[in-house]
Amino acid sequence: MTIRFLLREILAERGISERQFAQENGIREGTLYDICNNEIKRVPVDVIEKISTALDIEPGEWIKRK
Repeated sequence: MTIRFLLREILAERGISERQFAQENGIREGTLYDICNNEIKRVPVDVIEKISTALDIEPGEWIKRK
């Protein structure tokens, strides 16, 4: 079973660029890029919290098992 991140799709739906989102929420652009491209192996808990809080969604809404 693999994990898939839906962050790119959510940001696109809301009209937010990845770069803008990273900068506004204190997330390294490289980390956000890796999440959006499903290339990251470990996501720090603080990054999960920042993303979920900024988008006002639960982690399960942007992190899915495939």
